Amino acid sequence: MGTVVLFGSPLESQTDDFSENLNVIVAPLPEGYESITLDELYDIEAVNLQTLLTDHKLISSEKTTIGGNPAYKVISTYKQGRYNLKAQQIFILKNGKEYALTYAGTLEGYPRFLNTAEEMINSFEIIR
Repeated sequence: MGTVVLFGSPLESQTDDFSENLNVIVAPLPEGYESITLDELYDIEAVNLQTLLTDHKLISSEKTTIGGNPAYKVISTYKQGRYNLKAQQIFILKNGKEYALTYAGTLEGYPRFLNTAEEMINSFEIIR
């Protein structure tokens, strides 16, 4: 699905069975969407999150800048199998591609690795 890199947290105990993770997906825009704006991309992704994720609840969304690029930052909760998750997703549009950075974790684990994930996200650059 265009995943370029996936970072996972260490399991914290023998009962910890979910690795909080940060992934980066890069996908070319579909034909006919080459002139889409960041706001239009956000609208599409907001619908995708609502329809594709079980019990999706939007906590916040805001415009931001990552690596000098305008972006949207979305924080939400949802269910995946037996896990209740929280995620921070960053959407960037550049050079005909969508860049999606997602940090996800269980409701309990999410805050433990949030600072590290945000440092990684804030260091993200698109060099070409």
